[in-house]
Amino acid sequence: MEAGRRGIIDSIGAGFALVHRWPALLVLPVLVDGLLWLLPRVSPRPLLERLVEQSGSLTAGGAQSGGPNALREQVVRTLEVLQGANLLGVLGWQVPTFLHPLSGQGFSQGDLFSVSSWGQGFLVVVALALASVLVACLYLGALAQGAQEQPWQPRLLLSQAPRYWGRLTAYLALLTGVVLVAVPVIGSVWILLQAVAPVLGSLFLALALSGWLVVSISLYLTKPAIFLEGLGGLAALRRSIALARRHFWSVLGLFLLLNLISLGVGLLLVRVATLPWGLLLAIMGNAYLATGLSAAVMVYYRHRTGLSPEEIGT
Repeated sequence: MEAGRRGIIDSIGAGFALVHRWPALLVLPVLVDGLLWLLPRVSPRPLLERLVEQSGSLTAGGAQSGGPNALREQVVRTLEVLQGANLLGVLGWQVPTFLHPLSGQGFSQGDLFSVSSWGQGFLVVVALALASVLVACLYLGALAQGAQEQPWQPRLLLSQAPRYWGRLTAYLALLTGVVLVAVPVIGSVWILLQAVAPVLGSLFLALALSGWLVVSISLYLTKPAIFLEGLGGLAALRRSIALARRHFWSVLGLFLLLNLISLGVGLLLVRVATLPWGLLLAIMGNAYLATGLSAAVMVYYRHRTGLSPEEIGT
């Protein structure tokens, strides 16, 4: 195979080979899952209970006036489900974890504390999100070192973590801002078209999903650009878009294959988690799978860009 052109399957094999060489890479995902499993939850229940009461009043008013209330009822049901959420799950935002905020799985059923206001909830979520980014910097930084085929250097990783944190935070803040603007706009247009003609609504939704796929592929290599080339958020984003445009079908294949593997094995792990001691096995299995696939993306990026070990991280 031509140098610098390692294929998708070879990259996946190299990613899992890295996990076999450095099993310590599994520590951070397992640690975050362990915290979600063992610690009392941070509950938004008081805040959501007030929203449920307000939504219920609106639903009752709609029913008395004869207006449609199916949407309001769905909102109430959704809010009731969210009352069982654990905001600590935000720690897993940027780290691959098996447990999630709505899993309800854990040894402790009590609350560490309850969020009672929007301001308090915002601060809690932001603090946990920034902590998640920091953990992700250590995790992805270690994977980047492994992709160099160099010995593990924990001291170098710790010294680089603040720089990684700033760059990754800037990129994620930009991405989050775009999503917060785009989703309401797209949703409003879809609702309007759906009301005018369901066919138009369906067509618009299909176009929106296609656009989401193209954007996802274009941004897929942004994190490797940050951690392997040391680029800033915007520069890494531009680098990812350029590589995805140049190697579109290859990046598309990598994106689809890794997501299919994650989905298939993830469904299996959900069933394993229901067995005695199965949750622990599922957590370990998820950490192994996610770390191997994340390492594969790093390896793929390095060989597609032709970076030498000396050029990485400079």
